[in-house]
Amino acid sequence: FGKIFHSLFLLTDEKNHLIKSLKMYEDAIAIFNGLDLKTQVAESFWEKAIINDQLGLQIDAAEDYKSASKTYNEAANKIPQLKDFYIEYSLYMQAWSQIEQARYSHSIEDYEGSQQHYEEVAELHDLTSSWNYLSSNYLAWARLEEAEGLSRKENTQQAKRTFQKSYEKFLNAEESFKQKLEETTSPDEKEMVQKLFEASDLRRDYC
Repeated sequence: FGKIFHSLFLLTDEKNHLIKSLKMYEDAIAIFNGLDLKTQVAESFWEKAIINDQLGLQIDAAEDYKSASKTYNEAANKIPQLKDFYIEYSLYMQAWSQIEQARYSHSIEDYEGSQQHYEEVAELHDLTSSWNYLSSNYLAWARLEEAEGLSRKENTQQAKRTFQKSYEKFLNAEESFKQKLEETTSPDEKEMVQKLFEASDLRRDYC
């Protein structure tokens, strides 16, 4: 039901469907917790985080991603055969929690805070084997936030140099994306990487 209401929102853009989807995932988390099904709990928190992000509730989304990370970690301890797999997902969820916090910090013009969160995101991605190619992209975002902060403080020369650094890091990120597009066979991953590539290209032009 959570997925159905989410799909209805994507078709109609009616916010009410997102609220209903959120309630379904909250109910699902309670049921899966009662059955001690850790991976399903983690996946439900992940879906809930996506919805809260679409509702513009970055702090709530960050907390959901944090809960998903914690639960994947518990799954890793519960199922030793899949420990490495779930640890990767735990790190990925931690990274997304930091991304949501970075977005929130940016929205309140706390550019230094946003920079620090994006630096943490880059470090977390670097610890994974599946998503380490994204590290350079988030380092570029960190430098962009730093440049924005310097610009707002009217430190124009240093801001100019930092925007240039960000521009160069976005170029590096695009090389990583090109390589990943050549390597991956998953249609979903190809779509995600292509969107990131296009967003990176826009950010580079902005810098």
